[in-house]
Amino acid sequence: MAMPLVVLILTLLWGCAAVAATYYVDAAKGDDANDGLTAESAWCSLEKLNATEFQPGDRILLRAGCAWTGQLWPKGSGEESSPIAVDSYGKGPKPTINGEGKTFEAVYLYNQRHWEISNLDVTNQSPEGPAPRAGVRILGEDAGTLSHIHLRHLEVHDVNGHLHDGKDSGKCNAAILFDVIGNAVPTSFHDVLIEGCRVHHCDRGGIKTWTTWGRYGGAEWVPYTNLVIGGNVLDDIGGDGIVACMADAPLIEHNVVSRCNARAGDWNVAIWVWECDDAVMQFNEAYLTQTDKDGQGFDIDGMCRGTVVQYNYSHDNEGGFILLCERGDPSPRRFNDQSVVRYNISQNDRARIFQVGGKVTNAEIYNNTIYIGDDRGDPPVIWHNKDGMWPDHIHYRNNVFYNLGDGGYDLGGSSNNVFDHNVFYGNHPETEPDDPHKLTSDPRLANPGSGGVGRDTADGYKLEPDSPCIDSGVTVPDCGGRDYWGNPVPSGRGTDRGAHERPQT
Repeated sequence: MAMPLVVLILTLLWGCAAVAATYYVDAAKGDDANDGLTAESAWCSLEKLNATEFQPGDRILLRAGCAWTGQLWPKGSGEESSPIAVDSYGKGPKPTINGEGKTFEAVYLYNQRHWEISNLDVTNQSPEGPAPRAGVRILGEDAGTLSHIHLRHLEVHDVNGHLHDGKDSGKCNAAILFDVIGNAVPTSFHDVLIEGCRVHHCDRGGIKTWTTWGRYGGAEWVPYTNLVIGGNVLDDIGGDGIVACMADAPLIEHNVVSRCNARAGDWNVAIWVWECDDAVMQFNEAYLTQTDKDGQGFDIDGMCRGTVVQYNYSHDNEGGFILLCERGDPSPRRFNDQSVVRYNISQNDRARIFQVGGKVTNAEIYNNTIYIGDDRGDPPVIWHNKDGMWPDHIHYRNNVFYNLGDGGYDLGGSSNNVFDHNVFYGNHPETEPDDPHKLTSDPRLANPGSGGVGRDTADGYKLEPDSPCIDSGVTVPDCGGRDYWGNPVPSGRGTDRGAHERPQT
């Protein structure tokens, strides 16, 4: 009879261990001597939280309207079906974690798995001035695969990280940083979600991923997987806005990023990828990126393969619409190959609209609508520049270049470029590319130049019923199946030119 008794005891123990708890923390009325298991018996301090190792399925609720000074670093890990959650309770503003610049990060996880952190207000500004620091940092070190870290509806602001000092020349000083260090055990994050966050007045960067297990320098590539950065709003960022580095098939969508490179005065872009395979940047808006170093709304940077940039709205960026680049190194470790830029709208971007530099190969750029007003000076519409090597096999099809400025086209010594079925309207410089099926007549856009702030303000770039662009484009295989507004492509007898496919019966 002893064996059934042992089994019964073990069953009871396992049952007890599986029960998750909810912990309440109240900076105004809590007491660390309490059990923390009800709002009436809440804990008080971050020290109490940080000294506790939480179990799968536990919930940590911070009272709305309360503020804590110091670092939030709760311990423990969840499980696949039972993540640990941090959230708020009660009515009022989001609970605040203020690091005061006393630690590198105000909210921190280290080698932890299965966490969901939501609805916090995070700041990490030191009165002593800038230094290497972040707002939220999720760190892995020699730990293998770290799964399921979800950050939702955080407000991260006033992080005075140094603009140039620190890892990656200061670019890892960011409001939200996913970071991997170490070189003993290949380590990466899987199932990362950064969703619905608001980031503003942060230096140097907004949202960034980084790892020592990248291609750069010849290391083994152990990329982030299932990385989604979606629905975030970023404004007034000292350097880069959103940067996905060292990731396999990251998705960056429905973000609004404005006023980047506001203080760094260095090479920064609103939304970009580096060392990524099959990245997708879609349905984003980027505007008012400052300076022409780099200063674009979007960037497909080095060691990227198969990137797709589609359905985005770029406007009023001092450095231009998009950069595609790679250092001109013959090593196979250096490449920028098979990029696709399609069905985007660029309005009044400056400096250079398309910049393609260095070892960029086999890029497909089609069905974009580009508008340059007559008060925007002379930005080159397309500029190919040499960085050790020239771009090669760059294809432009079905684009509408509505150029009222004085800028032209500079392809330099790049080779095997293809221009076909584009519209060149307005200014016609001597450098305008040869195109066997070009149109130079008015593309008959509804109200060009009328876009404001918001992707939904771009209706002025739809085609009028009598537009010569309708059905006159070339069919591009695997074109994504839709236009900027969601209309199916093709519609009617053929493909239209520009970012709008006018619906036809």
